[in-house]
Amino acid sequence: MSGSTVNIANSTGQKVDTIFLPDGSKRLKLAVGTKDISTDSEDAAWQAAATHANAATFATSDGVVVGAGVEDGGTTVRKHITDATGRPLVIAVPTQGNLTDRSGTITTGGTRQQVAAALTTRKYFFFQNHSDTVMWINFGVNAVADQPSIQVPVGGTFAFPSGFCSTQSIDVICATTGKKFTAKEG
Repeated sequence: MSGSTVNIANSTGQKVDTIFLPDGSKRLKLAVGTKDISTDSEDAAWQAAATHANAATFATSDGVVVGAGVEDGGTTVRKHITDATGRPLVIAVPTQGNLTDRSGTITTGGTRQQVAAALTTRKYFFFQNHSDTVMWINFGVNAVADQPSIQVPVGGTFAFPSGFCSTQSIDVICATTGKKFTAKEG
């Protein structure tokens, strides 16, 4: 890798490096630096990489990814990654934690019962119907054996899609007493 230090306007501590392939052609440019972004002396630290085809000349249309951390009042760094157009690139990091078991049986057939109370910190919910009878679940309002509740068929499951989970109370209803379900929240 060969590199040289450059001065980028209104920035300090910039470094730009070029990665060369074994045949000597340029493949990747890297840059790192910081820039004062406010009157409160907050800084943005950043890194960037630009790639292009073998033996091509670097151009403004090369793919660029920028990773930056913006200091917030000297105490917090907010990290983000963007592409050449400034659109955020998202990297999914799975949430980890413990599950609370909310499994049970239907206590009274044809009557709604609460599976879980409202929980503002809920990040995950899973429900499985182990019975031979359809169950219905609903969020924030009483479950009913029809829409707008969600039907969970015999042997079926329900889980929120990645990126969203209701924090509302969760109810279930089933026509027959004693039918089993598994429910987990986290």
